[in-house]
Amino acid sequence: MDTTENFNNAISHLLRCPKCKSKLLYLEGCRGLKCPIHGIYPVIDEIPCFVQSNHPENINYHFDSHWDENITEQIPIQKQLVAQEFLKPLFDCINLQKPALLLDAGCGNGVHARVLSTQSWAKSSDFVGLDISLSALRSAARDLHKSSWKFVQGDLGELPFEDGQFDAAFSFGAIAYTDNPLNSFSELCRVTKKGGLVGVWIYPKTGGLMGVLFSTIRSLCQVTGSVGSRLIADCIVPFLGVLPTRSGINLANSTWKQCREVVLVNIAPDQLFFPTTSEVESWFSDYGLEIISQDDDNPITIWGKKL
Repeated sequence: MDTTENFNNAISHLLRCPKCKSKLLYLEGCRGLKCPIHGIYPVIDEIPCFVQSNHPENINYHFDSHWDENITEQIPIQKQLVAQEFLKPLFDCINLQKPALLLDAGCGNGVHARVLSTQSWAKSSDFVGLDISLSALRSAARDLHKSSWKFVQGDLGELPFEDGQFDAAFSFGAIAYTDNPLNSFSELCRVTKKGGLVGVWIYPKTGGLMGVLFSTIRSLCQVTGSVGSRLIADCIVPFLGVLPTRSGINLANSTWKQCREVVLVNIAPDQLFFPTTSEVESWFSDYGLEIISQDDDNPITIWGKKL
């Protein structure tokens, strides 16, 4: 089976037009996916692409630039440990006796994919990683080309999937960068099967002196642009070991470039949403999810079961 046939059989049946949810016609030769209403979505390096605008003011342009400048061949062990902790409720609750279909919405360069790929039950399951950055997805696809992961470029606010497809859908941090976080959460719920799991990890609002300092740094980044943001990030990196960060990334366990990537993703984007715990809890109740796991010692970390 060649790569185009492999792509067609593995993922095209899951995909729908993100705007109208119409079925998509697969164009031979892996040339793209055609919606009868909204036209052709290209397939680039076997990755279906549903966000085509590359204007500097768009969020996908920002994150493509972010990953192009900061991506490294190795994902820090500390990042993988944080990912493993987040995924623990999934490991505990999912039915491992049958093949599962999982969605990582906002997968970046594939840290959760790496963790999941080490699980023995993963060999019989299928995984889809979605991100708005094609650069990040290309990196993840290179690292996991022999695994059961497939990747899609898309917007969390308009997921290009049919209703009720996934046994579990989760988003680690990415919802905070979307234009409408509540709508993005509703999309996770929409594509999850009844009885399936939905998980989110989001930074909460920070108060006190640290909150003021963080807001000031973000304001400086907006004024100084990408060059200024990198300089500010480089000034912060040496102090990660003593700052009250949630990731645990610092120069003792990661390289300078890896540390800078983590700093930049938190200070540079224009759009960044910080909810309260009660806000996120209300999302779960409003969309008919029973909370099955909640970690109050970390950033807002909640898993729920779709009733």
